Amino acid sequence: AVDNEAVELAKVRKKGSEKLVNAVLRRILREGWPDIASIKRKNKRDSIAYSLPVWLVAKLKEEYGEERAQAIFESLLVRNKASIRVTDLGRKEEIQVLLEASASSLSVSGLVKEQGHFAGHDLFSEGAITIQDESSQLVAPTLDLQGDEQVLDACAAPGGKTAHIASYLTTGQVTALDLYDHKLDLIQENAQRLGVADRVQTQKLDARKVHEFFGQDSFEKILVDAP
Repeated sequence: AVDNEAVELAKVRKKGSEKLVNAVLRRILREGWPDIASIKRKNKRDSIAYSLPVWLVAKLKEEYGEERAQAIFESLLVRNKASIRVTDLGRKEEIQVLLEASASSLSVSGLVKEQGHFAGHDLFSEGAITIQDESSQLVAPTLDLQGDEQVLDACAAPGGKTAHIASYLTTGQVTALDLYDHKLDLIQENAQRLGVADRVQTQKLDARKVHEFFGQDSFEKILVDAP
């Protein structure tokens, strides 16, 4: 019964995938779950346990050591909390109460919650909050902006970091690049909603060709969050 239900769900999810799902489930029913502990090579064992390529398992262990790498692997199995950035820190406590959220342990402007549809809240439409990963919220502060800089965000869409950078600027400007018009429109929409559109300029441009369109001294700070 479970096998049949899974196959039917697979048909809805993606046409043609039901054959693979059926084959995998039937093999598990026939042979049982494989014993990962029986795999002698530890990197291979971790690769299967955490759904990572062997080369990445080996690289992380080389870079961080066995214990820290293992903690990284475990963290990949933990479901991320929904996170937002509060645009006005003076309202953070008020908004935290309204949303029944918790303060982020990483970002001073961040709030987190197990789950939530923040984009449908009035606070989102009025620009008081924006959806942004906790780690992404750390980027703009590290640029140590004084307010008058010209900043380039080379791979900007959907524009969360662009808008955050713009919030630190007064007379400066952030130029946001992307290859696609609809993504540039999204960046502008976010900037408008968050009240920083006057400090954001978008341009359709491949970041690899920046030197062809901008002079050597055009920007004091450059952010490259390459896809």
